[in-house]
Amino acid sequence: QATALHLELIDMEGALLQCSRVKAFVTPERLLTEFPKESILRAMTELTSEQDLSFTFTGEILSRLPTLTDASMLCWYGLVVGLEEAAMAAASLSTIHLFSHKNQAEQTPSDWATHVSEQRISLAGGKSKSSDVLADTVIVLKWLKVLLSEEGETAADAFAAKIDVPTYRLKSIVNLMSHLRDQLTDYAILDSFDDATGVDRILRAVELHWDVLVVLVAAAFCRKASVVRSDGEVNARDVNGNMMFLRTAKTTAPNHYFPTGVTWKVGSVVIGATAMNSQQHVFLKDQTTLKTPFFLTSLVLLSPIVEYSAPQVNQDGSSSVYFSFQANSQTKRVKTSLETAARILDFRSKWNTAYGALMVLRSLPRHTTLSQFMLSLRSLDKSFSLKDIQTELRGEFISVFSSELQVVEDHRTFVNTKVHRFSPDASFTTPVTAVSKASDEALFEAFAAGDHDAAAAAQREALTATGAADNDEESETKVSSTSDATVFIEKRSSAAHHPPCIMEEDDVEDGESYFMQNGPLIEEEDE
Repeated sequence: QATALHLELIDMEGALLQCSRVKAFVTPERLLTEFPKESILRAMTELTSEQDLSFTFTGEILSRLPTLTDASMLCWYGLVVGLEEAAMAAASLSTIHLFSHKNQAEQTPSDWATHVSEQRISLAGGKSKSSDVLADTVIVLKWLKVLLSEEGETAADAFAAKIDVPTYRLKSIVNLMSHLRDQLTDYAILDSFDDATGVDRILRAVELHWDVLVVLVAAAFCRKASVVRSDGEVNARDVNGNMMFLRTAKTTAPNHYFPTGVTWKVGSVVIGATAMNSQQHVFLKDQTTLKTPFFLTSLVLLSPIVEYSAPQVNQDGSSSVYFSFQANSQTKRVKTSLETAARILDFRSKWNTAYGALMVLRSLPRHTTLSQFMLSLRSLDKSFSLKDIQTELRGEFISVFSSELQVVEDHRTFVNTKVHRFSPDASFTTPVTAVSKASDEALFEAFAAGDHDAAAAAQREALTATGAADNDEESETKVSSTSDATVFIEKRSSAAHHPPCIMEEDDVEDGESYFMQNGPLIEEEDE
């Protein structure tokens, strides 16, 4: 029962995040009455105010996305470290499974697992054994690159037939990628998934920064992490583990209906993008793995809130610092050297500085170009370089794997002296950078009032996003019907998406909603 309750709270957290976004429909007072306030708000401290459910800047970003909170957190991490599109692609693959299980009459489970493994290694290389999500991300991006090439749909259909994945599933994943991009253009200037050159840049970013993305995926989905207790050396069916942030007697195991390339090794942590609850087990799919010390270090670096102690003198004369953080309302405590603690806090300080730059862009007009954005940052700090800071942040993740940054789990209690939170740097939160209403709030309000003309106008305004198509190129844009509160924008442009343009009213056509076109994000076979 405890397992079911915690897994349901994850879903309820996402529901609360989305419902509180639409305050035109549901008042915060009603939400506080209907939802288990203490259980959910404790986990959402970094997203909402406990008093009135008003959003923090982080909460506003996550509430723009239709994915569950964990996948949305992955997008947020990507925004800050400069791997925006790669993180969005990975979040899409963690939401819509690429290799669904096959009918046993067509192919045995073992044959299907072998086929999936061969495709992942062939297309994503040996690194695919560390993350199913990233391996599938590479596969989909390569398919999309073929689709956007001169060979077009014929070659793309042949690619899909080779990997034995239906084309509609690939298109659904790409549509979700584009939707996430469209929702986050207020916070970053992004490449497009509709341009072959842009897709190639995104693909190279995934391959070049694979280790960084593994850390981001692991931290984003940490609530579904499992410590491996048995690797099945004697009996393959004995592979199992225990949930790291969930108090339950149930063991975890791979979901054999959804093949994985990740090897369960004793001493490692396996993180599932999806946890499926059964009577005796919790089954994980879309897995990513890290060694336990690397995983703990990643969480100290990326937890939205950490507490830490004053330096403690050890018996050998050295000094240590204790950190604690929470996931799923479960607390973990770790111990590290004084030098490592200084690097961790320096990393988190740089994170807030880069995060503050997102707030600057969010406060600028929606047609701001990249050069205008850089000038705005320089006006606040002449020596500031967002690209350099993001490069330094990614470099710290690499140091995790080279054992330069290591922490050790330690359950002893300590007197908390300070708390560090992820929030935009104070130097950026001036009246000049005050963030106005999110661009889709007017749409929700007009839709709730029954004013469909105003809602349509709000949709057109939402299309004038930062990082839209080049002024010299035309974009064909389809906008969903206002009959659904979730608006899907599907763009098809041959231009590189750097400088923006204002969409003309004639460019807008009515179409079906995102969910009518692509189906639900949680598929029936996954339930």
